[in-house]
Amino acid sequence: SAEEMFDLEKIFQKSIDPDFLLMTIGQTSRQSIERAYEWLIPVISSLPNIISRLPSSASCFLLLRAYGGEGDESSDLRKLSSPLLQHVKNSLAGEFGESNAIRAADLLLADVADQTPDRRRCARKVLQEALSEISVEGGSEDLSSTGNSTWLFSMIRLQHAPAFISDSIKYISRALAFERGKVLRVMLLALKRYIDFAKEKNVEGTWIFAAIVY
Repeated sequence: SAEEMFDLEKIFQKSIDPDFLLMTIGQTSRQSIERAYEWLIPVISSLPNIISRLPSSASCFLLLRAYGGEGDESSDLRKLSSPLLQHVKNSLAGEFGESNAIRAADLLLADVADQTPDRRRCARKVLQEALSEISVEGGSEDLSSTGNSTWLFSMIRLQHAPAFISDSIKYISRALAFERGKVLRVMLLALKRYIDFAKEKNVEGTWIFAAIVY
């Protein structure tokens, strides 16, 4: 057939002008990515370079599935987790622009504040690995026991942090209701740091720690 002779499927997948892949996915909402999940994974498996064309929301969602899923689908995703993780790193770092950085941060932080424990755990793990190479400021008295939660303090080191610090405060303050022990303690420390950062950057809002926490 013509499809087999010319390998039309791969040609359409590789096309970027127009970009048939993104046109097929449609919107970049979580629901759209979820609807595309079944056919998107095989495409990415055969053409890993396609990851660089995905919107930040898609790579974030797929990476969350890789860290939290089960079975063969999750196994396929884990094989792809390295390029997916790099794409999420680049998105958060602002390499694809401010809007993509905001979108990536919003999607991941929304899961950090989700009622479902597994969703919160996976989001924290993704953020920790994505931001692990970013140095954090602060004395050892603040960060010595934060362990795998240093991502909380790395967030405000990102290029576009002032653009999403308000939402970061909203999500972390919401997450406090679901956490206990060490995770809760570190989030309180980070929240104080976020509020100070918002004040320093003159971000619009009322930044009173006690009022936000209680």
